[in-house]
Amino acid sequence: GACALGIFLGGYYALNAEKEFTSTAVFKIDTSKSGGMSLGGEIGALASLAGLGGEIDRSNLPTDMVTGRIFIEKLDVRLDFQADPYFNTYDPEAVDPLWKSLVKRAIGWQKSSADPQEVVWQGIVKKYIESIALEETDEGATTIMATHSNSQRAAEIANTIMDTIIFAAKEKRNAQQDEQLAYLSNTLAKAL
Repeated sequence: GACALGIFLGGYYALNAEKEFTSTAVFKIDTSKSGGMSLGGEIGALASLAGLGGEIDRSNLPTDMVTGRIFIEKLDVRLDFQADPYFNTYDPEAVDPLWKSLVKRAIGWQKSSADPQEVVWQGIVKKYIESIALEETDEGATTIMATHSNSQRAAEIANTIMDTIIFAAKEKRNAQQDEQLAYLSNTLAKAL
């Protein structure tokens, strides 16, 4: 009897549980500090002396950037988390259950007058952090795993995060190269 009940409950759960899909995007960014800029001869030696050589930066995982609220708000422009019921579960018409309202009244809990938009964003950020995971492979590649109730949406989110990270890395590398070239040109001008 207990086995039959267990099988029945397991089957019921399998048929009625909310399904979640995980999509993975794997990529690797060149992390050399010189940003791929190869300087030969005397200029390369001067760059090495100035500390602008080709050392490798091993911190490849941008976890802090990806889980930050500013990053999530920028992603919202492309992914519209506010219109996605998986991320935005805020219901302005929600009413507490009777037991909860009685407990709140008994302890004197007053409903906070929080800004509804801020409540929406707090919920989106919380669900985003639960649904997005970053890992580094043994080869130094970055793996982004996005979980969602819709498989296509999970893939879209993972790919958009990957594209955003790659774009930010390219922008950072270009800014570093410009800074290095400006420093080298000033140093060479002073030397001449």
